[in-house]
Amino acid sequence: MSSNMSFTLHGLPVSGGIAIGQGASDVARDTRGLAPGHLAAPVDREVARFEVALERVREEFASLKERMQHAPGEFGAFIDLHTMILADPELAETPKQLIRERRCNAEWALVQQMEVLVGQFESFEDQYLRERSYDVRQVVERVIKELVGQPGRMAMRTGKGVKEEDLIVVAHDLSPADVIAYKEHHFAAFVTDVGGSTSHTAILARSLRIPAVLGLHNARQLIRDKENLIVDGTRGVLIVNPDPRILDEYRLRKVRSSSNAPSSGVSRRQSRRRSTVSISRCMPISSCPETLPMRSMVAPKGSACFAASSCFSTAATCRPKTNSSRPTERWSRA
Repeated sequence: MSSNMSFTLHGLPVSGGIAIGQGASDVARDTRGLAPGHLAAPVDREVARFEVALERVREEFASLKERMQHAPGEFGAFIDLHTMILADPELAETPKQLIRERRCNAEWALVQQMEVLVGQFESFEDQYLRERSYDVRQVVERVIKELVGQPGRMAMRTGKGVKEEDLIVVAHDLSPADVIAYKEHHFAAFVTDVGGSTSHTAILARSLRIPAVLGLHNARQLIRDKENLIVDGTRGVLIVNPDPRILDEYRLRKVRSSSNAPSSGVSRRQSRRRSTVSISRCMPISSCPETLPMRSMVAPKGSACFAASSCFSTAATCRPKTNSSRPTERWSRA
């Protein structure tokens, strides 16, 4: 695609505001491109490599949470949730069985199990529960990065002499841990191919008041680094290589919105109220009426309950519903 061609992409307006800057793509590993590999090395060595990757990601989450001690409560809550997902036997143990049984590499075994879990979450009717599949993918992608030697926070392709304040992150997906890292940077905005309005990435973007548009599908493939971008987080619009007239119009809108902050029309207190999530320990998994994907179960209306060795809920209490024979029906009505 020509670098001077102007076009517009439409996605989900998850965090209001206007940003004008240059595109900078992330270099995260896409798990969809991984192919199975037959082991030449001993199986136990591959299992050990997988365990080391898990431990390093756990340490990364712990370090990130420690730096977030004075941040809003939802920041630590999302790190806690991803830590729980990482520790769940469905991700921490089942891939080891696949490595031993199929003599495949750790990356492929982990992705195969991820696809099983993602499929289970995507089968739910409730949008919030379906979008938890993004959390599973994000945790797995972080482990994959460790396995292939690309650990740590997201890496960016940026031009020399370009300030962070003028950069708009273009990514296939960003995990809550990536978004939290924004507190230590000053990127203008971010856009992603995937993600929904109730995803944890969207919630954190609103909390940080960063203009963001998710669900653009192919933005990362279509946009080149250093291309001029306009992000309209209120309308869910991304304009690539805008012409001078459009650029002047949005510069004026940005000035006006800055003088009438908050630009999204939502007060800081309201934004915090909508985005705040707390995760509290609930009943042991052994007392759950039945096992669901990622050992999840029903919580009171509007909330979801996750479990690793215990059940965890976004509500203060967890009251399973037992009047339905199908888990999907119970979740959709919760």
